[in-house]
Amino acid sequence: HARHLKLLRRTLLTRRDALLHALETHGFTAPSIPNGGFGLWQPLPSDDLEFAARALQRGVQISSGSAWFPAEKNGDYARLSFAASDEGQLLEAVRRLAQVRDELARG
Repeated sequence: HARHLKLLRRTLLTRRDALLHALETHGFTAPSIPNGGFGLWQPLPSDDLEFAARALQRGVQISSGSAWFPAEKNGDYARLSFAASDEGQLLEAVRRLAQVRDELARG
């Protein structure tokens, strides 16, 4: 059991760091880095619902922040999970998210 948890922790840290690197490479605002968990809260430059809808059109499923905080408007965020994706999938997903960001910025 302990060996499995150690491997899982190492795998999740590697994926988290790959996601953080991809976000930085593609010019996203740095998210806060959690001490644990399976995802990051990524600040978005535009409406989180629109961003999530357009990301899905490009084959990337993210959770809009407003879905997690229905009683308050906490700003525009997306929850990006890194638990089930390998480093290559995370890099490709962020590349597509950057396209969405750029598309929304152009109007």
